[in-house]
Amino acid sequence: MKTIYHLIILICASSFFSFGQQKAHIPSHPDLDLAYQYFQEQAYEKVIDKLQELSKTSKAPQVYKLLFESYLELKEYRKAERLSRDWSKRIPPRKAQYEVDYIFLQLLQEDEDKAVDKLDEILESIDR
Repeated sequence: MKTIYHLIILICASSFFSFGQQKAHIPSHPDLDLAYQYFQEQAYEKVIDKLQELSKTSKAPQVYKLLFESYLELKEYRKAERLSRDWSKRIPPRKAQYEVDYIFLQLLQEDEDKAVDKLDEILESIDR
């Protein structure tokens, strides 16, 4: 069980550490550019204000990451959870990334049961 827990943390950490490397790939969009600037300034409420509408139509992973991490910084875990679920359904090719974020969020809130349940669900779907 501890091995699985450590594996989950390793996967989650790798997805968060890669965020800083993604700046060069951000598509040009005025709201996204401004949100990135706000994020660098740690103005997380402004990031959320700028990107909430854009996140409903955009499939850019940078939009998701900026929003998700802003929610985490503000400890708005329910909103982060909703975001990861919505994007998981909306963008199936990246579903695994959003589910890993969901697991990370559950572990951050110390809800290991939900994290393990989600991991079991993912592993079952792989076995099919």
